[in-house]
Amino acid sequence: MSDNLSSTAHKVVSSGDSHIKGFTTAIQSVLKSDYKLLSVMKPGSSTNMLSVSMMETVNQLTYNDVLVISSGTNDYKMDNFNSTSRNIKKSF
Repeated sequence: MSDNLSSTAHKVVSSGDSHIKGFTTAIQSVLKSDYKLLSVMKPGSSTNMLSVSMMETVNQLTYNDVLVISSGTNDYKMDNFNSTSRNIKKSF
């Protein structure tokens, strides 16, 4: 995360596969100017790949920040929910 982003009072970080495309642009117009947005998009990725790639960013978030995780259909199945949940939790 850049120094400019880490010193911001409020951050919204979105992480996901291609389903997250355009999310930051869509919500930027409704947020106040003291919010900074960052998107970590990895098309075709699983929740495991996402959790590894966003770990450094998550470690720099505070209670004033928001993290949005969008897990697509790449690894989400009813019989695979526990694995998907573990991958998301290990990012924290």
